[in-house]
Amino acid sequence: TADLHKTTAARIHDVYEDVGCSSGGGALTYFQRGNMTSFTNEKVFSDLRFRLGHALHEAGVAQTQYARAVVKKLVPRQTERTTGIEPH
Repeated sequence: TADLHKTTAARIHDVYEDVGCSSGGGALTYFQRGNMTSFTNEKVFSDLRFRLGHALHEAGVAQTQYARAVVKKLVPRQTERTTGIEPH
């Protein structure tokens, strides 16, 4: 069986930027300590656009013309005011 947690050769030289947080320390530091805060599942799934995208991915149709039509109908977008570019 494959070791899913094994570091690959491509990841050995990765450099992670420790972006500063307002309360001192960086985001990576907070993540490594287990102190990282984020949105709850309830908050994320309360967004219609996220739920729609998730459902389309789960159904395996996210990259189809059908999915594009559904998103276009349920998540309308305005024409860009500055450029006049039509959405979708």
